[in-house]
This record gives sequence, C-alpha cells and structure tokens, in this order.
Amino acid sequence: MQEWIGVLASRPLSPSTVRRVFTILDQLFGSAVDLGLIATSPTERVRLPRVTRTEMPFLIPVELERLADTIDERYRAMVLTMAWATLRIGEATGLRRSGRC
Repeated sequence: MQEWIGVLASRPLSPSTVRRVFTILDQLFGSAVDLGLIATSPTERVRLPRVTRTEMPFLIPVELERLADTIDERYRAMVLTMAWATLRIGEATGLRRSGRC
C-alpha cells in the first residue's frame, strides 16, 4: 500500500488529491474489516504526503477596479461579480440573466 501511495504521489497529483483517493480506499477496507471479510486493513500505518498550505493572494478593491478597467469590456461585469460574490469560474459561467426579479 505504501508503494502505491508513492506511485500516486510521483505522478502530477497534488498531496490533497492523493489523500482523497487514499481516504476512499481506507473506507472500503474499513468496511471489509467491519464485515469480517478481511482481518485487518492494509491501509493502516500508511504514510501520506504532507499537504502544504499556501496563502492565497487577494486583490484589494483598488486593484480589482484597475483590473476591471484594464480587461476587455465584455468581461468586466463577470470579473466584478466573481470577485465581490466570491464565485469560482464554473459558478460564474453558470449564471444566467433572467427577466424576473
């Protein structure tokens, strides 16, 4: 199991992705132990890659306005809406204009 985690970690996968994959596998093996299908889980005592937290930079309002003034006018409303409503790109592109209020 440790070798498999090493293989996953050596691919272009982030440590948090490797941990999510491992968590699912750990739950499956845990259920197998609970059901008496296996004696112990092979996921016990596996060392996982460390997740490093990085601080995300944020634009201050003046910088946001400068960005909105600089980009193509077609995207101005989207950039401002995404920033002020803290939307991700998928959420913002899913928004639709409606005639109802």
